[in-house]
Amino acid sequence: MKTNSKKKHFPERREFIRRMLGQVPSGEYSKCMWVATQVFEGFDGELDFLSRVKKPSFITSQNFAWFLGEEGKEYLYRRFMEYCWDVDGGETFEKHEKRYGEDVSKEKKTFAEFMNQ
Repeated sequence: MKTNSKKKHFPERREFIRRMLGQVPSGEYSKCMWVATQVFEGFDGELDFLSRVKKPSFITSQNFAWFLGEEGKEYLYRRFMEYCWDVDGGETFEKHEKRYGEDVSKEKKTFAEFMNQ
């Protein structure tokens, strides 16, 4: 059974709009839904990311289409890369009992003593 693309992920798109904008004036809801549809098509299959992406502080229903512009796409792409970044814990170092190199003196010296060395 083929799904109509307009109905695909409708609840997720509606929740995306609600999370980004809160209450949307009824006259602007169709425009916001269209923008959300375009964003979801750009990140097809990444519903988990789109349900977690954080809202930029300046987004309102009047500038919701910012997500379709170059800066908006860059913002979403960076957030997606942060979301996908897998931190594996980095390098681990083993502590050995054998010491290498000279021990550095821990005694305090005045500036004049330091300069006279």
